[in-house]
Amino acid sequence: MQNGDWPEIEVAKAFERNPSEKPNREALAALLGSSGESMIELYGLWDGDFSETPKAREEIPLSRILDPDFLFKEQGFYTVEIRG
Repeated sequence: MQNGDWPEIEVAKAFERNPSEKPNREALAALLGSSGESMIELYGLWDGDFSETPKAREEIPLSRILDPDFLFKEQGFYTVEIRG
């Protein structure tokens, strides 16, 4: 976080820096979609940060993960709706 807000990232540059971004998102969405669950919780954290509380909470549909403008927030807790 910067000054209490999430930093702005130009999405096009994020994809230029990491060409594996799109296939990784597609693989994650496929894995979550094949789980058989209607909702899944994801929490992004670094190894050793297990005691930290989430810095952001979001409820998103599975399709949001595939949006090119979506970026997971560090220490973000996501409730992903798999089936509506």
